[in-house]
Parts: sequence; C-alpha cells; structure tokens
Amino acid sequence: MAESGHSLSDSGLGQAVRALTRKGDRFASRKKNWVQYLKKIGDDVTRIEKNTALKDLIRREGIPPEHRGKVWIHLTGIKEKCTSDVLTYGDLVSTFAGQTSEHTIQIDKDLKRTFPDEDAHEETIQSLRRVLVSYSWLNPEIGYCQSMNFITALFLLFMDEEEAFWLLKTTVEDILPQDYYTRSMLGVRVDEFVLSELLAQKLPKVHSHIEDVGMPLSSVVTPWFMCLFINILPLESTLRFFDSLFIEGSKMIFRVALALFKVHSKAILAAPDFDELFMLMKTFGETTEAPVLMEAAFNKDWMGSMPGAKIQHLRQTYHTQLTKSALEEKQRWAAQQGDDAPSESDSAPTVHVVSTSVVEQPPPPSPSLSVS
Repeated sequence: MAESGHSLSDSGLGQAVRALTRKGDRFASRKKNWVQYLKKIGDDVTRIEKNTALKDLIRREGIPPEHRGKVWIHLTGIKEKCTSDVLTYGDLVSTFAGQTSEHTIQIDKDLKRTFPDEDAHEETIQSLRRVLVSYSWLNPEIGYCQSMNFITALFLLFMDEEEAFWLLKTTVEDILPQDYYTRSMLGVRVDEFVLSELLAQKLPKVHSHIEDVGMPLSSVVTPWFMCLFINILPLESTLRFFDSLFIEGSKMIFRVALALFKVHSKAILAAPDFDELFMLMKTFGETTEAPVLMEAAFNKDWMGSMPGAKIQHLRQTYHTQLTKSALEEKQRWAAQQGDDAPSESDSAPTVHVVSTSVVEQPPPPSPSLSVS
C-alpha cells in the first residue's frame, strides 16, 4: 500500500482512497501485530481499551487502514454521542438545508480548494458540505474556519458522513484546546508560545538559531496547528499523527512539531539566514516519512516525557498572559480614542497569530512548569 507521499491537496480524495485500500508488503508486519492484538479481544473493536498496550501498539505501528475508522470512532466515543445528543445529525441537515450564512458561502468556496483537479463523486463533495454546514449552524461561535474542510475530508476517508460530523465536533470541542478555530484563534497562538517554550527546553540549539535569524515561528507552525499537519506531512505520516492524537490527546501536536524540528535539525542549523530557513521550514514536512517521524516523536532520549498536566499548565499560563496583553492593548487604544476602557467582559480579544516571532515571548512561566 503506497500511503506515503500523498496528500489530500495534491493527489485528491479519490486517489488517496485508492492508495489507502491497496495492499502491500510494507504494512504486513503492522497487520500481523494488529491481528494478534484483536484476537486477544475476540476481534471486537468495541472491546478495545485505552491502556498502555494499545498506546504502545499505536505508537509503534499506527492503525491499519481497514481498522482505522472503527478504532478512531471507538477511541473518541462518538458512537455514544450520536445516540445521546438530543439533536441528531439528520435533524441538523434537514433544518438548515438551503439556508445561507457567511460560513456557508465560505464553505462553498473552499470545497473547490479541497478537491483541486479532483475526480471525486458529487455525492462525496456534498457529504463534506453537509458536515461542514451542519457544524457551522450547530456551533455559531466557531461556525466554519478554513482547514476544517481538509480535516473533515480526511475523516470521510474512513467513516460515513454522520460519523465524520461527530468526530469533527469531538476533535474541535473536546480534543483540541478552546479557541483553536474561533475568530481570535487564541488557542493556536497559545500553542505557538508553548511550542517555543518546549523547543527551548528540548532542542536549545535549534531554538537559539531560529531566534538568531529572526524567524517568525508562527508563519510556519500556524498552518501545522490549524490543519493538524494535513498537507504538511505525507499522508501516511498525517494518519499516524491522528492515530496517536485520538489516544494521546492534544499534546501529540507538540510531539510531532518537535519531532519535525529534531529530524531536520542539521538542515535548520545549516541555514545561514532568514530566507533559507523560512523556505526550508515551509517544506521539510513534505519529505518526513512516518517511521522516522514517529520514532522521533516518542524518543525518550531527547524528547523525554510530556505529562498532560504540565502541558495544560503551560497552556493556561500563556493563555492568561496573552489575554491580559490583548486587554491592555484594547485599553490603550480606547484611551487614545477617548472612549471608556473595555472590561474583561467585553468581546474576546483579537489575537493576530501571523506576527508572532520566537523572540516575541511573554514573560516565561515559572521553572516549576518545565516539561521534562
């Protein structure tokens, strides 16, 4: 099976499906290990438990394509959400069919970007549209954000339309931090600062070099976070990230981001200036194959552990600092305009992620927050 080297943007959903359904010797050992694992639980995916054995298996092997959809669904518990929610997916589709909003207009534009030069069936495109439109009405605070189209399209490779809807909802609202896809994108900005903090701890020479050349880290990593590495990594590498995301949690974002810096550290350190480093970092994910990436992501020698509680503490620290900074900026602007200063109860501060640089750090967290 030729998973690697394909992305949803350059090969299209149809070709990706065909690549994922072809068999090959490369994945024979993975299939064998999963056959043995599933045999122990009576070949019933619903009996899978989130334990160390499963986590280690997914870290080493990923999930075979023929089991991926069912395992994702089970790990995230979306079957229960499908049946327990008062408003069903069918209700959403029928209630908002034919209605228009700023989000539906943008969704229709992005459908063409999701399938460039694509031979996808019209029903596949319409399935994607129904999922995105339904979610935009269900959660108006987020509505629709560019990159959700690629995430949903990826889910549709492995499950039906309704399951993809609930997995999108669960990913956005439960797995990722808050404000990843709101207008402020504060959650993304926070994670950029957390990544910079972790980079300084885990790969100090790389962090210092990026800082020395004045590299705006956000201009590279913002698409990583927003698209969850879709169109950044080869397809197999992207899928391995999602396999682990659904059992490890959102700290997997940092493991994979740091792994990219580690795998390409020599090239990064050899880049003499801003321009060369920028071009390198914009493209080095495209050649990072899954076995190399995942070995680096879980390498204890340099990565060490990454406790979820400490990641959460770092996120909360930077969230507080950035929110305070944005509020102070609003107050200064209001004072200049002669208006009343805004309060914390006003609308959420707008945070511009594109201007963040490694050297533009808020006050660092206390040493006790160090992630080792």
